[in-house]
Amino acid sequence: MKQESENITSNLVFASMNGSIGVAVSITREQYDRLFMLQTKMENNSITRPLLGNQLQSYRSEMQGWKNVIDGDFVSSFLEIPRIIQQQILDVDSIAKIIGDLESIHQRLK
Repeated sequence: MKQESENITSNLVFASMNGSIGVAVSITREQYDRLFMLQTKMENNSITRPLLGNQLQSYRSEMQGWKNVIDGDFVSSFLEIPRIIQQQILDVDSIAKIIGDLESIHQRLK
């Protein structure tokens, strides 16, 4: 299993049929687990859930045929919400780890 301090080892740039461009990156299992937990909690929170009520994981797996995918745009929006809302979603220790994960991924993509 990879250590958390290891760098992201691979990136994949892709384009969709509707013209979107995205980047898929590898992350550690620990980062995946934390980000998946965040994505799930944000999907179920009345303030942060997707506006159309989409369940991101089922959309990705059923519509796109992908597995174990985190919606980076969605979970990154966690950084933009007020701290009081963040604390309604996660405990303080988890918030610090999530912010560290997201900042680390963003830095490696620059």
